[in-house]
Amino acid sequence: MPNVKPRNPSRFEKWNQLWHALEAERVPSLSLYFILMLVISGISVYLLEHTTNAGFKTVEDGLWWALVTLTTIGYGDRYPLTTAGRLVAGVVVLFGIGMVGIATAKVASILVER
Repeated sequence: MPNVKPRNPSRFEKWNQLWHALEAERVPSLSLYFILMLVISGISVYLLEHTTNAGFKTVEDGLWWALVTLTTIGYGDRYPLTTAGRLVAGVVVLFGIGMVGIATAKVASILVER
């Protein structure tokens, strides 16, 4: 019978502890909210802007804009021109600032507790 090396449970146990800590702080559900906001806002801004704004030719352009805006990077390569698009942008900016702040604080608190 071949010599089988026993599995090191401590490596998996550490990841398991981290996952449970993230779940306790609701980080997975916050990530889901972030993804939902990304998709909804990306599609919304595309639908509102594609007829009048050359920067939003495809849905991917809208999703790119939403990702850049939600993560507060804001390249400025695409931006809404219509009033409705700007209203969506305002909501996305405020949501993005809040989500990045909350997620960062929760992960930091988990790491400090460890």
